[in-house]
Amino acid sequence: RTRRPVAGTTMQDTTNYDDITLLKAWHTGSAQAQGTLYRRYYPIFSRYFERRVRPQDVAELIHMTWEAVGKAVREPRGLHHPLISGSPTGDLRGWFLKFAYFEAMHYYRRNRRDAGVDPKVDTLASLMPSLSSQFARADRRERLELALHGLPLIQHMIVEYIYRYEL
Repeated sequence: RTRRPVAGTTMQDTTNYDDITLLKAWHTGSAQAQGTLYRRYYPIFSRYFERRVRPQDVAELIHMTWEAVGKAVREPRGLHHPLISGSPTGDLRGWFLKFAYFEAMHYYRRNRRDAGVDPKVDTLASLMPSLSSQFARADRRERLELALHGLPLIQHMIVEYIYRYEL
């Protein structure tokens, strides 16, 4: 069960707070809340990018995603997004993964010579051929992920959001 802070108290131990409460605290300047959210979402961002980009680019994309999230949090209207204000569970995975998706799209456009990336048509195999050879030696679960890589990017991400992140 998650706690909400009592008015006038500080957030010393932020590990038990829900994501919405932490995001609001980060918005008002709490470095502890930001750190807790970072620790919670780093593994999600890591798994997200490990399946989409070269291994040496994962850390940079996580950093860029977190910077984009921070910029949105600092904006005065940043906390009025429907995924934040309408989340009954206090879970922000969908909102955070939106930023990861846009960073992935920027990455593909930066790394493609013709700079044309269409998420409705392009597949991960066509954008990052080295990934498909890595999945060829995988077990049954990894073969399923390989099949997902054959889907257009937008369909791939929708299926993954539904089944992997339970959104």
